[in-house]
Amino acid sequence: MHSRLLGRTGLAVSPLALGTVSLGVPYGIPTPDAKTPGRNDAIELLRAARVAGITLYDTAPNYGTAEVLLGEALGDDLGCVFATKVSLPPLGTAAAELTATINASVERSRIALRRDRVDLLQIHNLSLADLARPGLVDALQGLRERGLVGALGASVYTEDEALAAVACDWCDVLQVPYNLLDQRMRTQVFAAACAAGVAVLTRSAYLKGALTGKSAWLPPTMPALRAAVAKLEAQLPPEHTELAAIALRYCVHDSAIGSVLVGPASLEELEKTLAYAADDLPVELRARLAACASGNPEVTDPRRWPIP
Repeated sequence: MHSRLLGRTGLAVSPLALGTVSLGVPYGIPTPDAKTPGRNDAIELLRAARVAGITLYDTAPNYGTAEVLLGEALGDDLGCVFATKVSLPPLGTAAAELTATINASVERSRIALRRDRVDLLQIHNLSLADLARPGLVDALQGLRERGLVGALGASVYTEDEALAAVACDWCDVLQVPYNLLDQRMRTQVFAAACAAGVAVLTRSAYLKGALTGKSAWLPPTMPALRAAVAKLEAQLPPEHTELAAIALRYCVHDSAIGSVLVGPASLEELEKTLAYAADDLPVELRARLAACASGNPEVTDPRRWPIP
């Protein structure tokens, strides 16, 4: 698997990145056979991903045991780039307490990941209000100056948050949702990030499973999402019938994206994902699919879904 430079960070990473949320907590559309992999299976999966050429691994303290599993599986492999996150305390927290919270979180992550330094530290679910917090920038820059973190970034949900993060001098990497149905970031955000030298990581390529065979398990209380998926499937030509493959290819072969997060929970899912990502889409099909994007947040924002 070839490498891409991750913006101005100087890090070379694989076009596929492995997200670890599904290794630590239940995630995605519930199906009858859904389960969180056990410790041994999770470690085997992480090591298999590394053998396959995946070099970027994204995790977070609130992903259950994911950080610990990643550290056990690949902590001594310095050819891997580890990205984790920090959740900020409530708004109004004093600068000193904010700094202490961030420092403590990074220290726990370094221990769990078995690394002296976190390659990429992202603020988890950064809000516009967070950007005005007294002491935030000093706390982040202090970690970098002490060599405890390398690059800095933010994980966001909205276009306004994304554009505000890109405008910050400290933000090297921006993580955003992006998929066939949710293409809000494609124009303004991707262009702004490119102009600023900020790398883009995308998540939710499968929209929590809605753009895979798991869509069959969407509840009837989600008619808008079910209709959006059906509209996409109607655009697929006979030679491209597997929606999951199309969904991933649409993201991976977008030149504006540094790396695309995927979250396989088994070796079988990993193998399928690697196969899906191998080929690009015909230009004409890509254009047709782009027209299927939804502007309905009840479709594109899983936080609004009536399922976990």
